[in-house]
Amino acid sequence: MAASTEVALERRVDSARPSAEWLRAARRVRLLSWVSLAWMATEGVVAITAGVLAGSIALIGFGIDSAIEGFASLIIIWRFTGSRLLSHAAEERAQKLVAIQFFLLAPYVGYEAVSQLVAGEHPQTSWI
Repeated sequence: MAASTEVALERRVDSARPSAEWLRAARRVRLLSWVSLAWMATEGVVAITAGVLAGSIALIGFGIDSAIEGFASLIIIWRFTGSRLLSHAAEERAQKLVAIQFFLLAPYVGYEAVSQLVAGEHPQTSWI
């Protein structure tokens, strides 16, 4: 299929009218994503603050993970807002961005864990 035909088909699909049920589901997705974003923001601030105070890479990593999940929620909100409701291009973009977000945390945690292991550092007891 020629590229121009694919673009024309995508435009036709993108301009199709979503059903009332689909629109309700999209509203629910946005609401759940906003709730998730609020939770992740709170969780991230608490975890990073506690991690810095306790010197805990695990807590800091957990807080960064919360920020990454919060960003994923923002991507989902973006995906289900406005003219992107039925856009295949927006769906693909959102999927790729969310996938990238979940691969961002591993290098940080891995680097810090190996650095502390090589340096012979041990976790310290903390009230946190």
